[in-house]
Amino acid sequence: MHLSVSAWSFDERLSRGGWTNAQFIAAMAELAVDAVDLNTRYLPDLTPTGLLHVKRASIDHAMPISALRIVHDPASSDPEADLDIVRRGLAACHFLGAPRMRIYGGWPGEDGREASWGRALETLSRAASLAEEAGVLLLLENHNHGGFLATADPVIEALDSVGSRWLTLLLDPGNFTDGMTSVEKVYDRAAWLDFKIWELSDDGSDVSINYPAILQNLRAVGFDGYCSVEYEPKDRSNELADVRRAVNYFRPLLSVGG
Repeated sequence: MHLSVSAWSFDERLSRGGWTNAQFIAAMAELAVDAVDLNTRYLPDLTPTGLLHVKRASIDHAMPISALRIVHDPASSDPEADLDIVRRGLAACHFLGAPRMRIYGGWPGEDGREASWGRALETLSRAASLAEEAGVLLLLENHNHGGFLATADPVIEALDSVGSRWLTLLLDPGNFTDGMTSVEKVYDRAAWLDFKIWELSDDGSDVSINYPAILQNLRAVGFDGYCSVEYEPKDRSNELADVRRAVNYFRPLLSVGG
């Protein structure tokens, strides 16, 4: 397994603290992680010109970009506009050399849950076709916050409805509203694991999520992908020190038998 760090772990620094994505990459190189995953929240310009400094930092620090996370809503009342976001993200992945792109499952719209869910499934299917053409693997995150993918059942429905090898699951154990009940249903669907940390323990783990057990179960189904630290605390005043502590906790867990 491989250890990445999500840019979302540094929302304070990247949004308000003056950090650039290049500085984020440099800092993660110092932590000697395997890769970083970027987020379009902090990339206002996805053109090659706007991304050039990011790619150069990736080259200079020998730091692969494991994935790009886009912000969108496939249940939007304007599917073409949403697919344009997907297309721009896929083009950015190509330029950056990122082989994966995180996408969402969508949120209920004004026309009702059933109609917007059907629209989300259709848009996800079209997005998967675009991803296949581009050769970029889509990672569907069980990201709820009032969205469709709050539990395992709609996640499985979405993956089965689209039925594409290019649409896989980004498993975030911290996002399911029913916790391990849903996690245990989707181990064999996961192509990526987020180490979501809501509350950091002294040893660098999350106080409420048993990641050693989750990793053991993922190994049992043959998972050997990326695991990304996604630090999302209430208090972001110590992002770098806290992420360092989390990295030091998770790194040995990823070794075989860890």
